[in-house]
Amino acid sequence: MKTAHLKERGVKFSYIDSGAPKESNDYTTLVCVHGNNFHALNFKRLLPLAHNHNIRVIAFNRRDYRGSTPYNQEELDALKGDNKKNHASFLRNRGLEVADLLVWIIDELKIPTISRDGFSGGLALLGWSLGNVTTLSFLGNFTSFPERIKQKLDLYLKHFFIYEATYSFVGYETPPGAYHPLFDEAIPPPSGRKQSFRGSIRTLHIQYTPITTNAQAPMSSSIPDTLLHWKTYSSSIFQIPRSGNQPQKTAR
Repeated sequence: MKTAHLKERGVKFSYIDSGAPKESNDYTTLVCVHGNNFHALNFKRLLPLAHNHNIRVIAFNRRDYRGSTPYNQEELDALKGDNKKNHASFLRNRGLEVADLLVWIIDELKIPTISRDGFSGGLALLGWSLGNVTTLSFLGNFTSFPERIKQKLDLYLKHFFIYEATYSFVGYETPPGAYHPLFDEAIPPPSGRKQSFRGSIRTLHIQYTPITTNAQAPMSSSIPDTLLHWKTYSSSIFQIPRSGNQPQKTAR
């Protein structure tokens, strides 16, 4: 993986890159942000497909994942307790890091600007699952960023994709009876909940009954008992742990 050094912020991000399509000066650059328990290599299968569509795909590891800067104690302390100002400041800083990274991509990788007709060139930002918290922190705080960043991105950023975000990421209240294994008090934290979460997203299929477009009730409020004791994984998608001195291993 490659590394982007944001010197002004003192952080770095590891990333994968399909590279620029050959003989193209108007390709669009798609920047992808991964979700919980996953990492940038989740998007690696897009790389060989990108050039046929005049796209350059870049996916980076969020903070605290292999190759990217870990959170320091001060940043982690901001998440403790119920101080909303500290929480908001933490999220704003994550959004500003995304902005700085996009500017780094523009300046260092020399990507094309948005074409006059708007159909080619420029940047597209995609958040997937929990990655939407990072990208929405960028979008929601954009007006507070330094003017130089806003002016630069105004020439490049043309699309913003919210892919598979949950209700809480966009400010909705938790629906009555909604279920998520990471918040299940019956499962011992943290390892048990992580195991059940991984099992649920990789194996769970529920036979849903037809619902109307205005239905408020969640489609499922429980999870099969077998997932509470999930033990076996074969996908290499989980092979890269968080940053630090942890050994690289496959979850089992």
